[in-house]
Amino acid sequence: MVLTQQKNQIAKVMEAGQAGIGYGLSLSKEEAKLNVEARTHALGQERRVEFGEGIAPRIIYEFCDSDFISQDEYALIIIRLQDIFYLYKNETQAGPDIHRGGG
Repeated sequence: MVLTQQKNQIAKVMEAGQAGIGYGLSLSKEEAKLNVEARTHALGQERRVEFGEGIAPRIIYEFCDSDFISQDEYALIIIRLQDIFYLYKNETQAGPDIHRGGG
């Protein structure tokens, strides 16, 4: 089951990676696999559980047209942005015991 989920996540990253082709950016299957492995590591490091495809496809769509990303560093930048996302998600979310709002 884990292997099937990993394959699905790799496919989603590869699919999202198509958005960068018009900007001269692409991800190989190996780079997509590294991204999924980095996601697993980042989630473990931040002690998070996540269901679904993760943030990488959205990061790819948002950053593929950046003038500041080249093909040489594309895969590593996507992984680093993913790491930063999970780090800041932990840092900015209130715990379940904090009450917000009135009343």
